[in-house]
Amino acid sequence: MLKTIEKKINISNPPRVLLIFGEEEFLVDEAVKTILDKLSKLKTDWNEFERYDGENINLGDLADMCSTVSLLTPQKTILVKNFEKMVPKANTKKNFDNSPFGKYLKHPSENTFLILQANHTSLNGLSKKVKKLNFPFDILIEKYPWFEFAKVWPNEYPKWIESRASSLNMKISPQAAEMLITKAGDSLRSLNNELDKLQISLDDKDLIQLEDVLRVTGSSKESTVFDLQKYIGKKNLKDAVKTMIDMLEVDRQEMLTITILQRFFITLWKLSEEDLSQNKYALAAKTGINAFFLSEYLDVLRRYSPAQIANALAALQEADEKLKSSGSDNLFLMINAIRKIINGYT
Repeated sequence: MLKTIEKKINISNPPRVLLIFGEEEFLVDEAVKTILDKLSKLKTDWNEFERYDGENINLGDLADMCSTVSLLTPQKTILVKNFEKMVPKANTKKNFDNSPFGKYLKHPSENTFLILQANHTSLNGLSKKVKKLNFPFDILIEKYPWFEFAKVWPNEYPKWIESRASSLNMKISPQAAEMLITKAGDSLRSLNNELDKLQISLDDKDLIQLEDVLRVTGSSKESTVFDLQKYIGKKNLKDAVKTMIDMLEVDRQEMLTITILQRFFITLWKLSEEDLSQNKYALAAKTGINAFFLSEYLDVLRRYSPAQIANALAALQEADEKLKSSGSDNLFLMINAIRKIINGYT
């Protein structure tokens, strides 16, 4: 993150105003924290710090605070979170350019480093296309440096995890990355927290393996849902059933297992409808499969016809409905679902 920021601004001699925004709140928060941490470590006069919430002040007050100079600490850093809350809802350039904050943006104080943290829908996708913006974003974008942190989607998580691990001087195996997504893939913040735990627990190791993720996230070391998925993909009923039994002895995660297998077969269905002769990266992008795992999915697709994929999804849906009803033997239901997926309804 620090390298990304320092490509655009010099933190030791910061710009007068900096706008940080985006849909990925974790990365926005991290960027702000990185800048403030770096400032605190530098022997500069920018260590005087004030923090405000956009819900509690207005633009006029902010202009006054930025312009005020203290004799004791002439230079200061001001952070405003939720800056979008301060933006007028109905505005025109004529009305606001000559407002106190409009005038401040034209002639900012040399003694203030103003960081504006925002999550405004009008800014989404700004880094990819030119947009017509209202005050004050029009002036901020035109005159001052800015960072956008766009949404990172689930199909981009494997690449993000690999990059984040590298920034921590670690590598992560593809299987470990997939398991990490399964156990903590509800947000980047959750994934990052687990990577931090892994970094601490690895000691002198620099490669995160599947067993490391299982240990930290508290799952079964012997059998995982990816082992189950592998055996089902190979139509190996014996090992698939044994894996299912081992899993449920350690961790009762029937619904999670159903969800992962449904996602697996839905992805196979999407893959079956594509032209398999096209570039693997284009194919991966269209289906949401990490290019690294594409060959494994193609191998499974050779064993499952579209009709058999539909049959698998029907078996999983049936198991899902029965698991949610009372008085069911969950192990029997899961094994029966596996049998129907591999052998069909017989």
